[in-house]
Amino acid sequence: MKKRIILLSICFCPGVFFAQVTASKIYTDFNGFWESMVSGATIPDNSHNLLAFEVGSTVYSTGVNDNVLTTHGITFSPGNFTALPIATNPNPTDGTYIGVGKMYGGSGNISPIPVSLPIAQYLRDGVKGLDIGSAIFNFPVSAEINYQIDGITLSSIGDGIPDLVITQMGQISNVQDHYMFKDAAGNIVGSQYTVDLSTIQSLGLFRWKFYNANVNPPTYNNVVGPNDTNNTRDVRVVTLDWADLGITSANAGLVKTFVQEFSGQSDLSFTAYNEGSINLRLPISGTVFNDNNGGVPNGTSYQNATVVLNSSAGNTVSSTITDVNGYYAFNNVVQGDYSINLIIPAGYQVVGNSDGQASAMMNIQVGNFPVQNKDFGIYRLPCVKPGALGTPAGFAKMGILTKKNISLPSWPKNVPNGHIVMDSDSKGFVITHMTTTQRNALVPVVGMMIYNTTLQSVQIYRGNTPAVDTSRLGWSSITRACNEE
Repeated sequence: MKKRIILLSICFCPGVFFAQVTASKIYTDFNGFWESMVSGATIPDNSHNLLAFEVGSTVYSTGVNDNVLTTHGITFSPGNFTALPIATNPNPTDGTYIGVGKMYGGSGNISPIPVSLPIAQYLRDGVKGLDIGSAIFNFPVSAEINYQIDGITLSSIGDGIPDLVITQMGQISNVQDHYMFKDAAGNIVGSQYTVDLSTIQSLGLFRWKFYNANVNPPTYNNVVGPNDTNNTRDVRVVTLDWADLGITSANAGLVKTFVQEFSGQSDLSFTAYNEGSINLRLPISGTVFNDNNGGVPNGTSYQNATVVLNSSAGNTVSSTITDVNGYYAFNNVVQGDYSINLIIPAGYQVVGNSDGQASAMMNIQVGNFPVQNKDFGIYRLPCVKPGALGTPAGFAKMGILTKKNISLPSWPKNVPNGHIVMDSDSKGFVITHMTTTQRNALVPVVGMMIYNTTLQSVQIYRGNTPAVDTSRLGWSSITRACNEE
C-alpha cells in the first residue's frame, strides 16, 4: 500500500482545537510481528497487541514487548502506554457491535460464541489493554466516559512526546468525537479537543467479524460482517499532547477528570495514555457467577449481589451491587492495598474465586494498572423439599420384584402415590443408553430421560419453558439443586 500524505487544517475556534497528529505507521505482534503500510503484508484477522507507533520520524514503543521491535531492527524511543481503564459499561444500542478478528476463536460464525458482555472489556483487553484486534463499533452516542485524575506531569505538557493515543477501527464520516479535561465543578479546563476521525490517514486494513452487542449473550451478525468487502475496515490512529487540549503549567492543577464523548459512529479499540504523563485513579472490577461446578468462576451471571471494597485497615471504602451481567466495578480508586468482599446471598455459598480459593474475600493491590476479572462463583446449597403431609392420593398398583421374598406387607399396594414400584437387592435399573447424535435424532417429550454415553451423564429433556431454572433448556444433564421452587 502506497503511503499517502494528508494535509490537515487547523481551526482556532472557541473551545475547539484541531492540531491533531496522525500516526504514520503502527507495529503489532500479529503472527509474532506485523508492520503497517507494507505492500503485500498479511491482513490481520485475530487478536494482536500494539507494540509501537510512528509519529513524524520517531517510533514510540508502547512497552508491550520492546524485544520484538529490537529483534526486527526497529529503532524506537522506549515508551510506556496503557489503555485508559474504562470500568463503566455503556448500554449498547441496536447497531452497536463487538468486533473481533475473523479468526477469533475460530473462523467465522463458531459455537460457542467467543465474545460476551459487558462491552467495556474489549476496550482494555490484551497486554496493557492494547489488543488492537478487538473493538466496539458504533460506540453508543450517549456514552460519556470519565476518568478521575490525581495529577498531570507538568514536564509532559508540550514536550513533543505523545500523551494520548486514540484508535478508530471502522467506517466513519462527518461526525466528531470530543476529548477534554474538567475541574471539580465540571467546567472545561483548557480547551475541548474535537476530531473528525474520517479525516485521519488510514494505516491499512484489519479483517473483522461482528456480534450484536445489544442482546445477551451477543449474537453473530451475518449481514454486517461476511457480506461487505471481505470484512475489512480501515485502521486510524491519532496522537495528542496535553497541550492540544489547552493544558498549561498554569491550569494543570485544576484538572480533576478526563472526559471522552463519542459520536455514535466511533469504532474504538482503545484510548491509551502515556503512564509517565498523568496519574489516574484506577478501577477494580469483576463478575459474580451462579456457578454449579466450583473451581474457576463461570456459569450464569448473578444480579444484585453486594460487593464491598475495604481498605487494608478493614474500613469500608465503597460498596456496589452487580448488574444484570453479574458485573461490578469500583471506579477511581487511589493506589494502595485493599480487599474485595462479597456479601454472600442467603442460601448460597462461595465455590471459587479468581484467586483460586473458595473465599468471599480477595486481597488486591492497586498500582499502575486496572484490577480486572476479580470474579466470584457462588452456588445455592442443595436442599430437599419436605415430604407432603396428610392422606395419600392413592397407592401403587404395579410392582417389579427380584427379591426372594416381599420385604413389606401388601407390597406394592402399601407404597403411596406410586405407579410402578421396583424392588431389588441385587439388580440395578438401567435406562436407555445413546450417544448425543442418537439422542438428537429423537422426537423428545418433556420428562424423557436417557444416559448420554458421549457426555457420560444422565440427561432429561426439559423443553423450551421449564418452570425451574429457566436457563437450562432442552436436553440437560441432571445436577443437584434446590427443589423448593
